[in-house]
Amino acid sequence: MKKIILLIAVTFIFKTNFAQIPNGGFELLDTNNLAQNWGFGGMLIVNLCDSILADGPSFALSTQSNSGVYAMELRNTLCYAQTNSCYGGYVVSQRQDSNLWVGTSIFMPINTRPERINFYYLYTQNNYNDSAICSFSIYDINNQEFGNAEVKVWKVNSGYEIIGANIFYYPGGFENLMPHHFTLRFNNWSAASTPHLGTRLLIDDIAFGNKITGINEQETTNQISIYPNPTNDYFMLKGLGTEEEITIKDAAGKSLMHFKNNSNGNDIHQLQNGVYFVNYASNNTVFNQKLIVVH
Repeated sequence: MKKIILLIAVTFIFKTNFAQIPNGGFELLDTNNLAQNWGFGGMLIVNLCDSILADGPSFALSTQSNSGVYAMELRNTLCYAQTNSCYGGYVVSQRQDSNLWVGTSIFMPINTRPERINFYYLYTQNNYNDSAICSFSIYDINNQEFGNAEVKVWKVNSGYEIIGANIFYYPGGFENLMPHHFTLRFNNWSAASTPHLGTRLLIDDIAFGNKITGINEQETTNQISIYPNPTNDYFMLKGLGTEEEITIKDAAGKSLMHFKNNSNGNDIHQLQNGVYFVNYASNNTVFNQKLIVVH
C-alpha cells in the first residue's frame, strides 16, 4: 500500500512540474495541426514529417515520440539558397499576446522558481559535426535576465534518452528572486561549410525537475569556457588551443563571424549589443555557448 501511495505522489509531482512548460509534450494542436505554444524559424512543414529529406531547415510534429502521440522534429538539411551555407533554425516556446502586433510573444509566464530543465531526445547525425542546443532563460518583471541553463546535444542515440541542465541563478541579489517569465529555445547548429542532408533531432516531454548535484553532463571533454562574459570588445576561450576555428552566430543560427581562436583575445567590437553563440566543433568535441555583448 505504501508503495502505491509513493508512486501516486511521484507521478503527481512530475505532472505538476511538467505543467510549467506549456504543451511540453506537443500533444495540443491548433487549427493548423501545429503544436500550440510553439513557434518555428526556417521553413515550416505543416504536415507530419518523419524523413530527413527537405530543402531547408524544417520543424514539425513527428509521431516517433517518447510518450503520447507527438514529438517535435528539428532538422539541418540541404540549403539551396546559398550553395556554401547550411543553416540551423530553431523552435521556441511562445504564447498568444494581443499587445503585440505579431500576436505572439516568446516570453512565457511562470509562477515557480525551477531548479532544472529536462527533456527527452533522439538524435541522428552525420559526419559534419552538427549539434543542437537548448537555451533556457529566466527573467524578472522588468525583463532582466537573472538565470539560465544550456543543454548541448551531439550524442547520437538509437532510442530516447533524458538530458538536462541545472538552472544557474546569477549572484548579487537574485538568489531568492521569484521569476516572472522565461524563454525556451531549441537551435540546430551546423559547423559545416558544405550543404548537406543531415541532422535529425527529436525532442519530447520537456519539463522542470529537481536540481542534480555532483555531475554536469554539459561539460565538454576539454572544459572549454568563455570569459569575460558578458563582454564588450573581445573574449577568450579557456581550454581551446590557438588556431582552432570558431564561429559566431546570432540567436537565429546565422553565421556572422568565422575565424581562428586567438589566445590573446578574439576581437568582436563590430558586433552590436545582444546575445550571440560561440560555436566550435572537432571530431570529439562540440561547444556551443551563449555570449552576451554589451558595449
